[in-house]
Amino acid sequence: ARRVEPSTITCNAAISACDAVGGKWLETLELLGTMETRFIQKDTITYAVAITTCGWCSEWIVAMDLLRAMCASRIDLETTVCTA
Repeated sequence: ARRVEPSTITCNAAISACDAVGGKWLETLELLGTMETRFIQKDTITYAVAITTCGWCSEWIVAMDLLRAMCASRIDLETTVCTA
C-alpha cells in the first residue's frame, strides 16, 4: 500500500472529514497539532473548517482561540471564516 504524505491539502481533507461525520472537534484539534509539529502550513481552509467544527459542537472558546491563532499567523480572514 502506498502511503500518502501529510500536506496542507491532505490535512484539510481529514479536518473536513471530522466535520462531516458529526463534529469531531477533538480529532480536529489533534490534526491541527500534527500540522504544527510537522511544520505543515495551515491556510484559510484549515482554519475555516476547524472553526466551523468547533462552532457546531458549541466549543465557542476553542473556535475563538482558533480565530486568534489564524490572525496571529497572518492568514487572511475571508467571509467564509467570519461566518463559520
